[in-house]
Amino acid sequence: MRARTAALLLLPLLTACGGDDIIPPGDYTLEGRWAGTAGDDDEYAFTFVLDQDARNNVAGTATVVTEASTLELDVSGDWDYPNFELVLSTGGYQDVVYSGSFEAADSIDGTLAGSGFENEALTIEREP
Repeated sequence: MRARTAALLLLPLLTACGGDDIIPPGDYTLEGRWAGTAGDDDEYAFTFVLDQDARNNVAGTATVVTEASTLELDVSGDWDYPNFELVLSTGGYQDVVYSGSFEAADSIDGTLAGSGFENEALTIEREP
C-alpha cells in the first residue's frame, strides 16, 4: 500500500516533467534586438536582431561597427537556458562564437572567440 501511495504522489511530478527537455523561453528568450560594446575603449559596437523558434534554435543578423568599418554578419545557434552559443559569420572572415548566459531577462554576459577575438567580454542589453 505504501508503494502505491508513493507512486501516486510522484505521478503529477513525473507528468509535469514529460519527455521533452525543451524549456520554454518565457522572459529569457533571445528573440529581439540587442546591443552592446566590446574591446578596449568600446571599439566594437554590436547590434543583434534575433529570432528564436519553439525548439530554441536561434537565427538572425548582427552588425559590428568600428571606427573604420561596418560589417554585417549572419547569426545562427541555439539557446539552452540559461546558456547559449551563437556563431557569427560573414564572407572573408573566420567565424566568431559568442557564448554567454543570461544575467537577467534583458541582460546577457558573454565572450567572443575567433577571428581575432580571444575570449573578449561582450555584455548585450535588450533594446525596446
